[in-house]
Amino acid sequence: MKTNAQVANFNVVFGEDEKPMLDYFDNILYPALTSGVIRSGTDEDDYFLYDVEVISNKREDAAIIGRIVKRTMLDVLSDLNESGVLIEKDEHYTSAPYSTFVIYLRNHRMLYVPNQKGSPTLVNFRTTVAYILKKYVSDYNSKNEENLPYALVNVVGVPSSNTIEELLKTVKKINLLTLKFYPLNGDVDFSDMFGMMTTDLRKAVGSKTGKTVLNSPKLVDGVVEVLQQAGGTIDPVLKVTTSENSVVRLQDYQMTEKYEMEFDDQSTLEQKREQIMNKADEISVLQFTNENHDAIYDRNKGKIIPFIKKNKGGI
Repeated sequence: MKTNAQVANFNVVFGEDEKPMLDYFDNILYPALTSGVIRSGTDEDDYFLYDVEVISNKREDAAIIGRIVKRTMLDVLSDLNESGVLIEKDEHYTSAPYSTFVIYLRNHRMLYVPNQKGSPTLVNFRTTVAYILKKYVSDYNSKNEENLPYALVNVVGVPSSNTIEELLKTVKKINLLTLKFYPLNGDVDFSDMFGMMTTDLRKAVGSKTGKTVLNSPKLVDGVVEVLQQAGGTIDPVLKVTTSENSVVRLQDYQMTEKYEMEFDDQSTLEQKREQIMNKADEISVLQFTNENHDAIYDRNKGKIIPFIKKNKGGI
C-alpha cells in the first residue's frame, strides 16, 4: 500500500501574550491531546486522537506521535453482482480510517501520513486539534478558579517549490495571492516585510491574525520563491484560472511536498508507526531549527521529560 506524507508547521500559541505552546505543555497541550475529546464533524463523522504519546527521536529530541481517527458509516446502496449486473442494496458498515502524525517539539514541524483513501485530511486534523484544545481549556476553567489561556491553532502545510510548480503547470493566470498571517511560535520571519506584517503591524492594532492580497501576480518564479521561503509561517491561498478557464483555489495543504511511503499490507500498527518515525528522521525540512526554537525547547524540557515513553530513550 502506498500513500503520500505531508510536512506541516504545527503552530500553537496561548493567550493574549501569544506564549509558545511548550510553556503550557504539561498543563494544557499534552493533557488535552490525550483527553479523549471527540469532535463531531459537519459530515456527521466523529474525529478523535488515538494512541498519543511522547517519544524521543534519533537526535534525542522529544516528539509527539499519534493518530487521528475518523469514525464513519459506509452506506452501500448499489453494487455489481457476480454476473456484473448493477443491483440495489441497503447495507451499512462502520469504518475508522486514520492518519498518523509526528510532531517534533523542538521546532514544531510535523509529518502527516494518511493511511488510506478516506483518511482524515490535514484540514480535519487542524480543526480537530483546535476543537480539542478549546474544549479542554473551557472544561478546566469552568471547574477551577485559576483560568487557563485559550490556544490559537494554525497547522499549515510547508510549501515545496516542486509541488507548487507542478500545480501551476496547467494554470493560465494567477488572479490573487492571499497571504494570511498568524502569531508565530518561535519561528523567524524570512523577510522584513513578513516581520512587519506578522508582528509589529498586527500587534499595533491589537489583531491576532491578518492577511495581505496581491492582485494578478505575473512572476510565477517570485510566487514560488515567496511561498517556499515562508516555510509554513504564513497561510497562502492562490486563486487561479486554469487552461480550461476554470477558477480554482489552491491552499497550503495542496502545495506541500509529497513524500511517498509504501507499507506492507501485513504490517501491524506498531510496524507502520516505526516506519513513519524513520521516514520523519530522514526529511531535512523537519530538522530545521533556530535559536528561538532551541531556547523555548531547552527552557521547557523539564516539563516534557516525565511524559516520554520509557522504552524510547531520553532527551
